[in-house]
Amino acid sequence: MLKATMIRNGIPGILLIPLLLWGQSPLTLPEAWQIALRNNLTLQQQQDALAQAHREWQIQRSRYLPTFSINAAYSHVSEVARLEIPLPLPGLEPIEAGVKDQYDLSIGVTQPVFTGFRIRNLVRAAREQRQAAEIQAAVVKHQLLLQVGQLYYEIQQNLLQQAVLEQAIQRAEAHRQRVRNFFLAEQAAAFDTLEAANRKLQLISQLRQLQNLHRVLLTRFRHLLNTDAPLTIERMVVDTVETTLSPLESYLERAIQKRPELQQVAAVRRVQLFRGKALRSAYFPQIYARAAYHYARPGVDFFRKQWMDYYTVGVSLQWEI
Repeated sequence: MLKATMIRNGIPGILLIPLLLWGQSPLTLPEAWQIALRNNLTLQQQQDALAQAHREWQIQRSRYLPTFSINAAYSHVSEVARLEIPLPLPGLEPIEAGVKDQYDLSIGVTQPVFTGFRIRNLVRAAREQRQAAEIQAAVVKHQLLLQVGQLYYEIQQNLLQQAVLEQAIQRAEAHRQRVRNFFLAEQAAAFDTLEAANRKLQLISQLRQLQNLHRVLLTRFRHLLNTDAPLTIERMVVDTVETTLSPLESYLERAIQKRPELQQVAAVRRVQLFRGKALRSAYFPQIYARAAYHYARPGVDFFRKQWMDYYTVGVSLQWEI
């Protein structure tokens, strides 16, 4: 009864094995690139850094726009000035010139007029920083694709070497059988059969080493792709690989023109240049235009504690000397 139950419970798993094997198709190099670009954590961090640099650029650009503020103020004065009448009148107390409790609610707008080119240089620095982040993301992407391609072709080389050894083992086995037949026909010495068998064993040992190396390469490949799924690599046809190369000078010139690392260095230098100019803006005056609407009880009318509304418009200049 127990054996029948185990067999009945194991039937669904056995039936699923062909489906799993059929659904696991060999992995091509473009598919490996897509998996690496989707799962690589370093590349995702660079994308986050790029998004942060883009937000910083937008924040710096917003400095050109006016800023709105809402303020509320309350102040209490412990003692205010008093007006005393020279002629004393009975029952008349000295008049207080003001109120002790003052309130002020205001809505204001501030527009930068001249900041010593500080905002412009900060915007330029943020733009160059965003470009440097874009280039860094491209560098990480290219390095990842290169590592995936190198390891993929290393696995292909391992598979090719295994195929060559498998054919060599077949030839060694055929040679061993032929020598053995000669030995049985007393046309070869026993040492010849031993030598043929040793040659086959050497090839089998080399094949096992390549198979062990293949498992190590697949483990490295899964780690590089950041996936735990089992992988099978599609064996490439050697005749389809393009092996012709252009002259070396053309590759050197193309590398100098298109290498993103050189562009990144230039972008970082421009970032430092514009930030230095932004710091030197402190030598210039800072001019701002301001306007505000107030609803307050300032206490200017000491006969009545009334609320009033009024507007203020002005220009402020600040110059640190």
